[in-house]
Amino acid sequence: MVHNHTNNNNINSSHRFSTQVNSRTNLIIFKLITWDCITAKGSGYRCQIYNGVMDSKVYQHVLGTTYMETLDYCGFGKAQVYLQHDNDPKYKSKST
Repeated sequence: MVHNHTNNNNINSSHRFSTQVNSRTNLIIFKLITWDCITAKGSGYRCQIYNGVMDSKVYQHVLGTTYMETLDYCGFGKAQVYLQHDNDPKYKSKST
């Protein structure tokens, strides 16, 4: 599930953070998974991946919402940008 600055629907509070307790030090560790982008005009919007899994479907949702909103906010058209990412399989699946 994705949450960004404009999408407040369907937030599952039981999956907001992955928590662990280190028994040696009694510290609680929170893991927060986000997707961010950087443009020539500065940083773009950030969204949080609540279920902790970024698969191809979630990635496509992020590109269709947060990424496109960033392009709009910065005044870029699709033809003016070059999207770079690593070679993770979710970025290269047939549905992407």
